[in-house]
Amino acid sequence: MTGSAAKLFHLPSSHGLLVETVQPGSAAAKAGLRAGKQKATVAGVTYPLGGDLIDSAAGAQLYSIDQLRDAIAGKKPGDKVDLGVFRDDQHLTITVKLGRQPSTPRS
Repeated sequence: MTGSAAKLFHLPSSHGLLVETVQPGSAAAKAGLRAGKQKATVAGVTYPLGGDLIDSAAGAQLYSIDQLRDAIAGKKPGDKVDLGVFRDDQHLTITVKLGRQPSTPRS
């Protein structure tokens, strides 16, 4: 998410990741992360709104999905990661217990 998108949508942080989907049974679902249920498209980019905004992982601010991946890359299933999350106007710390990455379906 960009700072201009945050300003446009009146989000509580100028950086972070908007949660678009949460797979049932995933570590994110078990931790209680919430996906946006509304969609807004601006200049050809669609944003999921109304869900959680993750602004940090393991104490480091997030500006891209790659940074989130890096924060968990050195971890193994069963390890925990604290996420800083804006939900509505509240800032929460949500602890996610990592599970196994689902296998990619073969074509």
